[in-house]
Amino acid sequence: MTVFLLYRARAPMPGEQANVQPAADKFGDSGQAGVASAGLSVADATMRGSLRELEVVMKSVLIAAATVGVAIALSPVAAAEPSWTMPNLIGMDLQGAQDAIQSLTHGEVWFSSSTDLTGKGRAQISDRNWQVCSSTPAPGAKFSVSTEIDFGVVRVSEDCP
Repeated sequence: MTVFLLYRARAPMPGEQANVQPAADKFGDSGQAGVASAGLSVADATMRGSLRELEVVMKSVLIAAATVGVAIALSPVAAAEPSWTMPNLIGMDLQGAQDAIQSLTHGEVWFSSSTDLTGKGRAQISDRNWQVCSSTPAPGAKFSVSTEIDFGVVRVSEDCP
């Protein structure tokens, strides 16, 4: 039985013969004769060698992809957005409620909106003149930097609806 070692530093150019080196050359056997006796042409032997090389490359790619996939799966998850529990700010003036949120979140949440609960659509110009009647999110609920905070308010001289 003759064993052939097919190797190529590069693919053969058109019209160029493939580089086939039989392992049995040491013993005087001819590469061309060995390929022919196996029922193959040099092109067949080269193609089969190319397919083996392709198989090896594809296996390497799959192993690399699997390794990357495992590395991604095992990598730590990005730190979750910090969250806080909404305090009960009902009854406070609007400015005090806003200050409490900023203090609780160490300045990470600096904006909150407010809504006139009388339905008159009044703007809250001086926040100390408005009292908080409700909050979204509700007291005890979790909120984060991306949570929209809204205080339902009326003037300090008015009763909460």
